[in-house]
Amino acid sequence: QEVGSYENQEQNFLLIKEYAGHEYSFDSQMVPPGSWTYRVLCRFRSGEIAVVDQKDVVVPELSGMDQSQAAAIFLSILFVSSVGSYLADTGPTL
Repeated sequence: QEVGSYENQEQNFLLIKEYAGHEYSFDSQMVPPGSWTYRVLCRFRSGEIAVVDQKDVVVPELSGMDQSQAAAIFLSILFVSSVGSYLADTGPTL
C-alpha cells in the first residue's frame, strides 16, 4: 500500500536526489497497526525506479483511552464542577 508519492501534489516534497553517504530520515504518518515497509524510491528520467533506502517498521496498537471515553469523562467533570460551584455560591445577601 502506497502511503505517499512525489507524483501526488500534496507530497511533492518527496523529490530527492541520491547522495552517497547521506542519511535519510523517516517521518511517520498515522497508519493502521501492523507490519510496514517504508521505501525511499528514486525515479530516473529514463523511467527506471531504484530503491534508495528501505526500513521495516512494526506499528503497535494504540494504547490509552478512547477519545469518546476521554470526552465523556471531561464533560462529566466539567458538569460536576459547574453544579458544585453553583450550589456553593451563596449569592448576595441583603
